[in-house]
Amino acid sequence: MLYCLLMEAKLKFANDDSDGSVVCHEYLDRLKIIRLLLSNNCFFIPSIEELKMPAVRRHVFIIS
Repeated sequence: MLYCLLMEAKLKFANDDSDGSVVCHEYLDRLKIIRLLLSNNCFFIPSIEELKMPAVRRHVFIIS
């Protein structure tokens, strides 16, 4: 559901000069990472906001 909402928002922002489309794309990328972690039964699932931090991303990929 979150994926559909972000895609719809990205399409609405596509015609604007704002950075909304870029932000939506970044969140979609983070959501894809979380989906991948869940499908691989990872123990540590960071929040979307935590994925902004490089140290968290390295920690996730080292553990998984």
